Amino acid sequence: MLSVEPAKGVNFVWDRVLNFEMNSAPFINYAYTRGLGIIRKLGKIEKPKMFDKLNEPAEQALILQLSKLPEVFAEAADDLNPTRLCTYTTELAQRFHEFYEKSDISHLTDEELKWQRVSLVIAVRDILKKLADVLGLRLAERM
Repeated sequence: MLSVEPAKGVNFVWDRVLNFEMNSAPFINYAYTRGLGIIRKLGKIEKPKMFDKLNEPAEQALILQLSKLPEVFAEAADDLNPTRLCTYTTELAQRFHEFYEKSDISHLTDEELKWQRVSLVIAVRDILKKLADVLGLRLAERM
């Protein structure tokens, strides 16, 4: 419901609401639980000293999406319109799913790149959680 502009009517369709592959709460939650799964699987996390190896297109797209948060949050607050936050959250989940599909973490032999990617996953997890809290979504830890 929050993803619909306030001035527009709502056409409620269960298949869209429960879709794991598009703009929906389960789609966002799936990104969140994927991130948690990566972190849980690795156990102890080592913080990287630099972030100079995140050069793949999926990594760069995710970093760019993360960088837009302050601007989107300010616009949503100025306009009193949570739709912007919903759109941003869905786009962040989409970028994360693309990153997840294209960027191996657990089998990497380059330890520095591995921990840089894990740090990116942690950032996405934390921001998705905060956005869900702001939007009133309860995220499951496992799906």
